[in-house]
Order: sequence, then structure tokens, then C-alpha cells
Amino acid sequence: MSVSQVIRLTCPHCHKTAEDTIYTQIDAQKDKAIARQVTNGQLFWQICPHCGQSIPLSYGCIYENHEKQFMVSLVPGIRQETAREAAEELKLRILDDAQAARWRLRLVPDANALVEKVRLFERGRDDRLMELCKYHVWLDVRQQYPDVVILALYYEPAGDGEKLTVLCKDRAPLAVPLSDEMLQAVRKTYNEALLAEPAVFCVDAFWAAEILNKKNR
Repeated sequence: MSVSQVIRLTCPHCHKTAEDTIYTQIDAQKDKAIARQVTNGQLFWQICPHCGQSIPLSYGCIYENHEKQFMVSLVPGIRQETAREAAEELKLRILDDAQAARWRLRLVPDANALVEKVRLFERGRDDRLMELCKYHVWLDVRQQYPDVVILALYYEPAGDGEKLTVLCKDRAPLAVPLSDEMLQAVRKTYNEALLAEPAVFCVDAFWAAEILNKKNR
């Protein structure tokens, strides 16, 4: 079941303190209401009871789905070079041998990345293909809009569909609809490179750039 604790936070806006409950381990099957707060992006925000301002939260948290066999662990500031050791320690602490062999395990550095990974895996998507799609979209946007500063690019469900949202400085976000055809094209292009990759625990833009570099050598 999920693990929670009560913490006391100081609002950066009004500087008053308040208590809040955070969840350091979330079981998607046993605590569906808490799991929904992850997928809708609400869990990592606190509303200050004094001034009403929203306060972003980021703390160590593990989201696990036993039915779909995946786990996403938020380790603030985690980097690719330290991810493997952290992942092996996490597997020993939480997963049994059978689970460790079957489950997808990802480590992410912040709350936004955790929410994105959970949304992807809950929809049955391969985050490796999605990161490669995101990287290609990023390259296309840079080519089409050379003067635009890209702040972030992320995946999100969009009604019955899915899209990639490109946040840009001083202009409205760009929305790129996702299709199965797009993902299949990426899979076909990079399937050989993905099969040759060892088990990976941090799948992000830096990982995607490395795959593209290896493909182009």
C-alpha cells in the first residue's frame, strides 16, 4: 500500500507555515485516488491555506503499478552516471527477483518527469520511443522557428488522443499531435539501436541524443 507522511512547509509567497501530506510510495492499484492525482499533475502541488497560492513540491517518491509491471522513482537531481547504482539498490529494496526481471524501472530527477513517465506507462507507451519522437520534434521546431527559445517539451494525453507540447519563450505553446504511425516510424528507424542498448534506467533527452549520435556514426 502507499506510504505517506505529514510535513510542514513555509509558503514562499506569504511566508506562513502549514502542514501537508506527501506520498513517498504510491501503489496504483490500492490507492487509485492518489494515483489519479499523479496522472492529473495535482499531487506535487500544495495550495497555501493562508494566501491561496500554489506551491510546487519535489521529493523522493516511488510510483508502482503491479498490473502493468512498472515502477518510476523520483530521485531529485538523479543523473545518468549514477542511475544504474541507484536502480540496483532500489530493485533489491523493493522488487523480488521475478519482478526485477520483468518490470520496467525508471529513475527521474523531478516531479514533472515522474508525471510524464507515469502517464506514458499507464497508456502502455514505450518511453524510449517517445523520447526519440520528442527529440525529433525539438529538432524540427528549431529548424522551422530558429529564433524561438524552447523552454520544455513534454508528452501529455489530449482527450482520446495524445500530443507533444512545446513550451516556448514569449509565444504560445506549440501542440504536435501524436499518431501510431509516427511512433511506428521511429520504432522502425531505431529498432536495431534499441535492441543493442543495455538496460537503461534514465530515459530522457540526453539519452535520446546519445542514441541519435550512435545511429548517425
